[in-house]
Amino acid sequence: MRNAIPKVGLFLCSLFLLTTSQVGAISSKQLALTEDPFHYKETALKEVEASKQKEETKEKEAEKKATEAQEATKPVEKPLVQHTVTLGESLVKIAENYGTTWDRLYAKNTQITQPDLINVSDVITIPEATEILPERIAPVAQPVAPVASSATRTKVSGAPRTRGSSAGNTYAPGYCTWYAKSRRPDLPNRLGNASAWVGSAAAQGFATGSTPQAGAIGQQGNHVVYVESVNGDGTVTVSEMNYKGLGVISSRTVSAGNFRYIY
Repeated sequence: MRNAIPKVGLFLCSLFLLTTSQVGAISSKQLALTEDPFHYKETALKEVEASKQKEETKEKEAEKKATEAQEATKPVEKPLVQHTVTLGESLVKIAENYGTTWDRLYAKNTQITQPDLINVSDVITIPEATEILPERIAPVAQPVAPVASSATRTKVSGAPRTRGSSAGNTYAPGYCTWYAKSRRPDLPNRLGNASAWVGSAAAQGFATGSTPQAGAIGQQGNHVVYVESVNGDGTVTVSEMNYKGLGVISSRTVSAGNFRYIY
Protein backbone atom coordinates (compact mmCIF):
# COMPACT_ATOMS: atom_id res chain seq x y z
CA MET A 1 0.00 0.00 0.00
CA ARG A 2 2.84 2.31 0.78
CA ASN A 3 4.36 1.62 -2.68
CA ALA A 4 1.08 2.49 -4.41
CA ILE A 5 0.90 5.95 -2.96
CA PRO A 6 4.07 7.24 -4.63
CA LYS A 7 2.94 5.78 -7.99
CA VAL A 8 -0.41 7.52 -7.74
CA GLY A 9 1.35 10.71 -6.86
CA LEU A 10 3.66 10.36 -9.84
CA PHE A 11 0.69 9.74 -12.18
CA LEU A 12 -1.14 12.76 -10.88
CA CYS A 13 1.99 14.84 -11.30
CA SER A 14 2.38 13.74 -14.93
CA LEU A 15 -1.27 14.43 -15.64
CA PHE A 16 -0.96 17.92 -14.21
CA LEU A 17 2.11 18.69 -16.27
CA LEU A 18 0.42 17.43 -19.50
CA THR A 19 -2.69 19.47 -18.84
CA THR A 20 -0.62 22.53 -18.11
CA SER A 21 1.30 22.04 -21.39
CA GLN A 22 -1.92 21.72 -23.45
CA VAL A 23 -3.39 24.77 -21.80
CA GLY A 24 -0.21 26.66 -22.57
CA ALA A 25 -0.37 25.59 -26.21
CA ILE A 26 -4.00 26.64 -26.49
CA SER A 27 -3.22 29.92 -24.79
CA SER A 28 -0.35 30.50 -27.21
CA LYS A 29 -2.68 29.88 -30.21
CA GLN A 30 -5.31 32.17 -28.78
CA LEU A 31 -2.62 34.76 -28.16
CA ALA A 32 -1.46 34.45 -31.78
CA LEU A 33 -5.03 34.94 -32.99
CA THR A 34 -5.37 37.89 -30.65
CA GLU A 35 -2.16 39.46 -31.94
CA ASP A 36 -3.06 38.84 -35.72
CA PRO A 37 -6.88 38.86 -35.96
CA PHE A 38 -6.87 39.53 -39.80
CA HIS A 39 -4.54 36.68 -40.72
CA TYR A 40 -7.22 34.30 -41.91
CA LYS A 41 -9.32 37.08 -43.46
CA GLU A 42 -6.40 38.30 -45.57
CA THR A 43 -5.69 34.77 -46.73
CA ALA A 44 -9.31 34.33 -47.79
CA LEU A 45 -9.30 37.66 -49.66
CA LYS A 46 -6.13 36.69 -51.49
CA GLU A 47 -7.69 33.43 -52.57
CA VAL A 48 -10.81 35.26 -53.82
CA GLU A 49 -8.68 37.79 -55.75
CA ALA A 50 -6.61 35.02 -57.32
CA SER A 51 -9.79 33.24 -58.40
CA LYS A 52 -11.19 36.48 -59.83
CA GLN A 53 -8.01 37.14 -61.82
CA LYS A 54 -8.11 33.58 -63.13
CA GLU A 55 -11.70 34.07 -64.34
CA GLU A 56 -10.81 37.40 -65.96
CA THR A 57 -7.91 35.75 -67.78
CA LYS A 58 -10.26 33.06 -69.08
CA GLU A 59 -12.75 35.69 -70.27
CA LYS A 60 -10.03 37.65 -72.08
CA GLU A 61 -8.79 34.51 -73.79
CA ALA A 62 -12.34 33.66 -74.85
CA GLU A 63 -12.87 37.19 -76.22
CA LYS A 64 -9.58 37.00 -78.11
CA LYS A 65 -10.54 33.70 -79.69
CA ALA A 66 -13.97 35.09 -80.64
CA THR A 67 -12.37 38.16 -82.23
CA GLU A 68 -9.90 36.03 -84.15
CA ALA A 69 -12.72 33.82 -85.40
CA GLN A 70 -14.71 36.89 -86.49
CA GLU A 71 -11.73 38.35 -88.32
CA ALA A 72 -11.17 35.04 -90.07
CA THR A 73 -14.75 35.06 -91.41
CA LYS A 74 -14.55 38.62 -92.77
CA PRO A 75 -14.42 38.81 -96.57
CA VAL A 76 -11.08 39.89 -97.95
CA GLU A 77 -11.36 43.31 -99.57
CA LYS A 78 -10.18 43.26 -103.14
CA PRO A 79 -8.01 46.14 -104.42
CA LEU A 80 -9.76 48.72 -106.59
CA VAL A 81 -9.56 48.20 -110.32
CA GLN A 82 -9.10 51.55 -112.03
CA HIS A 83 -8.79 52.59 -115.65
CA THR A 84 -7.20 55.77 -117.01
CA VAL A 85 -9.08 57.15 -119.99
CA THR A 86 -7.13 57.40 -123.25
CA LEU A 87 -7.93 59.28 -126.43
CA GLY A 88 -10.99 58.01 -128.26
CA GLU A 89 -12.44 56.00 -125.38
CA SER A 90 -16.00 56.17 -124.09
CA LEU A 91 -17.81 54.61 -121.14
CA VAL A 92 -19.32 52.07 -123.52
CA LYS A 93 -15.92 51.02 -124.85
CA ILE A 94 -14.36 50.87 -121.37
CA ALA A 95 -17.32 48.86 -120.08
CA GLU A 96 -16.90 46.31 -122.89
CA ASN A 97 -13.21 45.91 -122.05
CA TYR A 98 -14.02 45.07 -118.43
CA GLY A 99 -17.12 42.96 -119.01
CA THR A 100 -19.58 45.41 -117.49
CA THR A 101 -22.00 48.10 -118.68
CA TRP A 102 -21.65 51.86 -119.11
CA ASP A 103 -24.48 52.58 -116.66
CA ARG A 104 -22.69 50.62 -113.90
CA LEU A 105 -19.55 52.67 -114.58
CA TYR A 106 -21.64 55.84 -114.44
CA ALA A 107 -23.26 54.76 -111.16
CA LYS A 108 -19.90 53.84 -109.60
CA ASN A 109 -18.05 57.00 -110.67
CA THR A 110 -20.15 59.85 -109.31
CA GLN A 111 -17.54 62.37 -110.38
CA ILE A 112 -18.76 61.93 -113.97
CA THR A 113 -21.43 64.54 -114.58
CA GLN A 114 -22.59 63.17 -117.92
CA PRO A 115 -22.06 59.58 -119.09
CA ASP A 116 -20.97 60.64 -122.57
CA LEU A 117 -18.53 63.24 -121.31
CA ILE A 118 -15.19 61.85 -120.13
CA ASN A 119 -11.73 63.25 -120.73
CA VAL A 120 -8.29 61.87 -121.40
CA SER A 121 -6.50 61.03 -118.11
CA ASP A 122 -9.76 60.72 -116.16
CA VAL A 123 -9.58 57.77 -113.74
CA ILE A 124 -12.54 55.39 -113.89
CA THR A 125 -13.12 52.89 -111.06
CA ILE A 126 -14.42 49.54 -112.29
CA PRO A 127 -17.16 48.07 -110.04
CA GLU A 128 -17.08 44.42 -109.02
CA ALA A 129 -19.52 42.12 -110.76
CA THR A 130 -21.43 41.43 -107.51
CA GLU A 131 -21.34 45.01 -106.22
CA ILE A 132 -24.76 46.54 -105.61
CA LEU A 133 -24.83 50.12 -106.90
CA PRO A 134 -27.52 52.76 -106.36
CA GLU A 135 -29.39 53.73 -109.49
CA ARG A 136 -28.10 56.92 -111.05
CA ILE A 137 -30.20 58.63 -113.70
CA ALA A 138 -28.26 60.29 -116.50
CA PRO A 139 -29.19 63.92 -117.30
CA VAL A 140 -32.00 64.18 -119.82
CA ALA A 141 -30.99 65.86 -123.05
CA GLN A 142 -32.45 69.35 -123.38
CA PRO A 143 -35.59 69.60 -125.52
CA VAL A 144 -34.87 71.36 -128.76
CA ALA A 145 -36.49 71.29 -132.17
CA PRO A 146 -35.19 68.56 -134.47
CA VAL A 147 -32.78 69.33 -137.29
CA ALA A 148 -34.53 70.04 -140.55
CA SER A 149 -34.69 66.91 -142.67
CA SER A 150 -32.93 66.69 -146.03
CA ALA A 151 -36.31 66.87 -147.76
CA THR A 152 -36.71 70.51 -146.71
CA ARG A 153 -33.32 71.57 -148.01
CA THR A 154 -32.71 73.07 -151.43
CA LYS A 155 -32.12 70.29 -153.95
CA VAL A 156 -30.81 72.49 -156.78
CA SER A 157 -27.33 71.30 -157.76
CA GLY A 158 -24.65 73.80 -156.79
CA ALA A 159 -26.99 75.86 -154.62
CA PRO A 160 -25.82 76.73 -151.09
CA ARG A 161 -27.08 74.48 -148.33
CA THR A 162 -30.03 75.76 -146.33
CA ARG A 163 -29.23 76.89 -142.80
CA GLY A 164 -31.63 77.18 -139.94
CA SER A 165 -32.37 80.55 -138.38
CA SER A 166 -29.70 81.96 -136.11
CA ALA A 167 -31.88 84.70 -134.65
CA GLY A 168 -31.93 84.72 -130.87
CA ASN A 169 -31.16 81.66 -128.75
CA THR A 170 -33.85 79.00 -128.57
CA TYR A 171 -31.78 76.37 -126.76
CA ALA A 172 -32.75 75.43 -123.21
CA PRO A 173 -31.13 77.88 -120.73
CA GLY A 174 -28.57 76.38 -118.37
CA TYR A 175 -27.33 73.75 -120.81
CA CYS A 176 -24.10 73.57 -122.79
CA THR A 177 -25.85 74.20 -126.12
CA TRP A 178 -27.39 77.43 -124.85
CA TYR A 179 -23.99 78.70 -123.75
CA ALA A 180 -22.27 77.66 -126.99
CA LYS A 181 -24.94 79.44 -129.02
CA SER A 182 -24.53 82.57 -126.86
CA ARG A 183 -20.80 82.59 -127.70
CA ARG A 184 -21.42 81.83 -131.37
CA PRO A 185 -24.56 83.78 -132.35
CA ASP A 186 -23.94 82.90 -136.01
CA LEU A 187 -24.78 79.25 -135.42
CA PRO A 188 -28.32 78.03 -136.21
CA ASN A 189 -30.84 77.32 -133.46
CA ARG A 190 -31.69 73.90 -134.83
CA LEU A 191 -28.51 71.88 -134.52
CA GLY A 192 -30.18 69.35 -132.21
CA ASN A 193 -28.66 67.85 -129.10
CA ALA A 194 -24.96 68.48 -128.47
CA SER A 195 -24.00 65.05 -129.79
CA ALA A 196 -25.41 66.01 -133.23
CA TRP A 197 -23.87 69.48 -133.51
CA VAL A 198 -20.85 68.74 -135.69
CA GLY A 199 -22.83 66.61 -138.13
CA SER A 200 -25.71 69.08 -138.27
CA ALA A 201 -23.39 72.04 -138.72
CA ALA A 202 -21.52 70.27 -141.54
CA ALA A 203 -24.85 69.45 -143.20
CA GLN A 204 -25.74 73.13 -143.10
CA GLY A 205 -22.50 74.25 -144.71
CA PHE A 206 -20.29 75.03 -141.70
CA ALA A 207 -16.66 73.98 -141.83
CA THR A 208 -15.81 71.25 -139.33
CA GLY A 209 -12.69 69.28 -138.49
CA SER A 210 -10.33 67.95 -135.83
CA THR A 211 -7.87 70.86 -135.76
CA PRO A 212 -8.45 73.17 -132.79
CA GLN A 213 -9.03 76.86 -133.37
CA ALA A 214 -9.82 79.74 -131.01
CA GLY A 215 -13.46 80.74 -131.34
CA ALA A 216 -14.50 77.29 -132.56
CA ILE A 217 -17.12 75.11 -130.91
CA GLY A 218 -15.72 71.82 -129.65
CA GLN A 219 -17.98 68.78 -129.34
CA GLN A 220 -17.37 65.63 -127.33
CA GLY A 221 -20.15 63.14 -126.80
CA ASN A 222 -23.30 64.98 -125.77
CA HIS A 223 -21.44 68.13 -124.71
CA VAL A 224 -20.20 71.25 -126.51
CA VAL A 225 -17.66 73.87 -125.41
CA TYR A 226 -16.33 77.18 -126.63
CA VAL A 227 -12.59 77.25 -127.43
CA GLU A 228 -11.02 80.24 -125.72
CA SER A 229 -7.45 79.54 -126.82
CA VAL A 230 -5.20 76.95 -128.41
CA ASN A 231 -2.03 76.24 -126.43
CA GLY A 232 1.40 75.22 -127.67
CA ASP A 233 1.45 71.96 -125.70
CA GLY A 234 -1.39 70.35 -127.62
CA THR A 235 -4.13 71.49 -125.25
CA VAL A 236 -7.02 73.91 -125.54
CA THR A 237 -8.56 76.14 -122.92
CA VAL A 238 -12.33 75.98 -123.13
CA SER A 239 -15.28 77.55 -121.37
CA GLU A 240 -18.59 75.77 -121.00
CA MET A 241 -21.88 75.50 -119.16
CA ASN A 242 -23.38 72.53 -117.30
CA TYR A 243 -20.06 70.69 -116.95
CA LYS A 244 -20.04 71.34 -113.19
CA GLY A 245 -23.77 71.80 -112.81
CA LEU A 246 -26.84 73.13 -114.56
CA GLY A 247 -26.34 76.81 -115.41
CA VAL A 248 -22.77 76.87 -114.06
CA ILE A 249 -20.14 78.40 -116.36
CA SER A 250 -16.63 77.03 -115.90
CA SER A 251 -13.37 76.66 -117.79
CA ARG A 252 -10.63 74.04 -118.05
CA THR A 253 -7.58 73.11 -120.12
CA VAL A 254 -7.72 69.72 -121.81
CA SER A 255 -6.23 67.82 -124.72
CA ALA A 256 -7.17 69.31 -128.08
CA GLY A 257 -7.79 65.77 -129.34
CA ASN A 258 -10.83 65.43 -127.08
CA PHE A 259 -13.05 67.32 -129.50
CA ARG A 260 -14.31 67.68 -133.04
CA TYR A 261 -14.73 71.31 -134.02
CA ILE A 262 -17.19 73.63 -135.73
CA TYR A 263 -15.40 76.66 -137.22
